[in-house]
Amino acid sequence: MTQAETSPRCRDAPTPLRKRDRSRAAILAAARRVFSERGFEGASISDIAALAGMAEGSIYKHFLNKRDLLFQVMRQFYERITADVEAEALRRRGVAERLTYVVRRQFEVFAEDKGLCRLFIREIRTADDYYDSLVHELNRRYTATVVAVIKDGIAAGEVRRDVDPRLVRDLIYGAIEHLTWKTVSGGDATRIQAARSAIQKIAPHE
Repeated sequence: MTQAETSPRCRDAPTPLRKRDRSRAAILAAARRVFSERGFEGASISDIAALAGMAEGSIYKHFLNKRDLLFQVMRQFYERITADVEAEALRRRGVAERLTYVVRRQFEVFAEDKGLCRLFIREIRTADDYYDSLVHELNRRYTATVVAVIKDGIAAGEVRRDVDPRLVRDLIYGAIEHLTWKTVSGGDATRIQAARSAIQKIAPHE
């Protein structure tokens, strides 16, 4: 067999970098599931490693500790939903349509990721260093879409100039959290479904 015939097989072999990326992805997927089900305090590195199908020591080749792993799970979570909200809000016209989308999407986030939302409310946000953490920065960027929408509305004359965009942001996300807390803390999903239905009925046609 010639060198030319063996080369394609060599090129198809997994590189160390690709293997490392797959291992990291497997760890993040396992960690997300374990954190969602058990919370931060209830989760262990050994449980995450077992679910990922690797030795416990392998986790530390990719992450400093359990806290670092949690923050990287939350980074992955926030980056996805932030990209969705930023892109989709821009596609809509006017403050009413944009805010309706943001509110509906936030209800979807609570419905789809109850475990991570519960973890954020119960354990991450109550930590002493939350306001200096990566997760706080990610959350600010995610919720900044509402601030931008209100500012655009003020500039366009759709919203009064004395309205505080940050206060509107806090009112929207605080109200949604209040409405969905019973569901994410272990109750049924009827409250989220009812709220989403109400939003759909009062929303402007998109």
